[in-house]
Amino acid sequence: MHESSVIQHFTGQGIEQGIKQGERKGVLGSLLDVLESRFQASEVHALKPTLENIEEIQHLRALLREAVRVSNLDEFKRILASNGS
Repeated sequence: MHESSVIQHFTGQGIEQGIKQGERKGVLGSLLDVLESRFQASEVHALKPTLENIEEIQHLRALLREAVRVSNLDEFKRILASNGS
């Protein structure tokens, strides 16, 4: 019985991690979509590796809000740089 509770524990952790990774991927995709719809896709593509390295979902959500608000891509780049990314 003990073995099955250990397996359930690790299975639950794996599922939780998968959900978080899926959520992160979704927010990242939305962020890139917003940036590409507002600005030159080639310039946004240059930011993609930096954005993909951000692990915290809350940070990506904050950047998504900024992507909607900023008036140009340079302003977004400044925000991205000032957040230690």
